[in-house]
Amino acid sequence: MSEFILADALRDFSAYGEIIHTEGKTAQIINNGYALKHGNVATIDADTAQLNLFRGVSRISPTPLFMMERHPLASQAFFPLNQKPWLAVVADTDKIGGVGEIHAYQINGDIGLNYRRGVWHHPLLAVSVQDFIVADKANTQADNDNLEEHYFNADEVRWLFFDEAAMNPDADKPLAKNPNMLNKKEFITAFGGIFEHSEWVAKTLWQQHKQQADTVIGLHQAMAHIVLAAKPSIQENLIAAHPPLAAARLETLGAFSQNEQQKAGLASLSAEEKHAFDELNATYTQKFGFPFIVSVAGQNKDGILAAMKRRLSNTGAGEKTEALYQIFKIARNRLANL
Repeated sequence: MSEFILADALRDFSAYGEIIHTEGKTAQIINNGYALKHGNVATIDADTAQLNLFRGVSRISPTPLFMMERHPLASQAFFPLNQKPWLAVVADTDKIGGVGEIHAYQINGDIGLNYRRGVWHHPLLAVSVQDFIVADKANTQADNDNLEEHYFNADEVRWLFFDEAAMNPDADKPLAKNPNMLNKKEFITAFGGIFEHSEWVAKTLWQQHKQQADTVIGLHQAMAHIVLAAKPSIQENLIAAHPPLAAARLETLGAFSQNEQQKAGLASLSAEEKHAFDELNATYTQKFGFPFIVSVAGQNKDGILAAMKRRLSNTGAGEKTEALYQIFKIARNRLANL
């Protein structure tokens, strides 16, 4: 069974750094009255600082936490530019300097954070696509000593659940069929194919809950709980149930997979493109022991090939986690498009 973490509202961050905000702070009128200045909202602790622009890609709940990082030589500050909520995950430092207890926070879109130097934290977690101004140490090409990374073993990976419906309401909507208006057979027929060749997810959900969530995010999170509570061997069977991308005849795939692969252009590959997919699929499966899985919604064949090449460098534990996360993204898209 996987370990869950629930994101909480941010109340105090003093153990890990500073909250960047303007509430209760007096602004200085500058530029002949055409601007207000809130000075010194955070202290950038670095010998030489730089400003960066990060773009965070949207995450869904649950999202995996398979690594943490810290910067021993400088602080690192994040401030959202689009005023959308985001997530922060930090950890205490244990007695030997490693990653200790993990804490997760839901951050309002008008608040930034400044991580103190040496604080373990997860890389940027955006709930929807959003740009951030990031202030940290200016590194030269030879200066690689300001980043320490810690990757969890397979049994240490945490899954972060957060209130996605509140943080990203545009991503949620009522299900086309209200699960509470269906009998068992109708429920399995409607939702049994959400997870590839794995009706057991919907069947288990029906058995465990008399009252079902009736929104896309609500039902998805309940189904994700079922998967993450399953034994590792059952999770591995779920991963193995997915067909190799572009490797099988479309008519052999399930209805969901057929539609998804057609929209991504995988049904109209040239001979050269088909060969590239076949080679990468074979290399990936030989290394990890399961098929490459990616949510193809909104992607094209070039982007999918690039992802296959990039993920070949992952560890086995990291890639199994990524495969499950992609399965959750596929399931979310299927529920939204019922």
